[in-house]
Amino acid sequence: MHQSKLYRADRFEVIPNGYNLAVLKPNTELIHTLRDKWEVLPNEKLLGSIARWHPMKDHKSLFKSLAIMNKKGLFLRCVLVGDGMTEENAELMRLIEHYDIAQNIILAGPSDDIPAVMNAIDINVLSSYVEAFPNVVSEAMACGTPCVVTDVGDTAWIVGDTGCVVPPKNAAKLAEGITKMLKTLESNGRERIGIKCRERIANNFSIEIMVNNYVNLWERVVIQ
Repeated sequence: MHQSKLYRADRFEVIPNGYNLAVLKPNTELIHTLRDKWEVLPNEKLLGSIARWHPMKDHKSLFKSLAIMNKKGLFLRCVLVGDGMTEENAELMRLIEHYDIAQNIILAGPSDDIPAVMNAIDINVLSSYVEAFPNVVSEAMACGTPCVVTDVGDTAWIVGDTGCVVPPKNAAKLAEGITKMLKTLESNGRERIGIKCRERIANNFSIEIMVNNYVNLWERVVIQ
């Protein structure tokens, strides 16, 4: 889009978002705060989708993937956090009823306490078919929560080799990715996977790295 407006491509520089790892971090004290509220058992694996109600977030594919796993005997609960994730959303409720997944779904509505949400869930799922640089993925990983994401925007760059990346608008592949991540957690342990996720963010997307990138850019511009 910028090149179409005749911006110089040779002067582009991408500086990714940065995250405050002092706030976004694994916290065992937060794990049960919301799980108890949501009536999730301690050993029960919990998926999370932190996204507002919008077509591009593609909740339909997420719900279809849950239905696919149900038919295969893999029942997972999934908490939906975000604007519109309430029973008052008639369109959302129709979609949940259509895929017969009411028992899978926890409607949590919007939340300002992202660290608590990310610590409460076992896997963060992003099912969007359009994204840019989704903060929710980095926030989850900074809290030690692995992600299953669709290959849109910069999600694959953020996740690296710490999670699963699947094609967008493909519920079957999304279900496979979630299943694969569950097996990885069982074989390697949540803590070990969580450390790897957090290191990925610390080494590439910390707020300190972002600030340094801006400072370096501005210094080069001034010198030029």
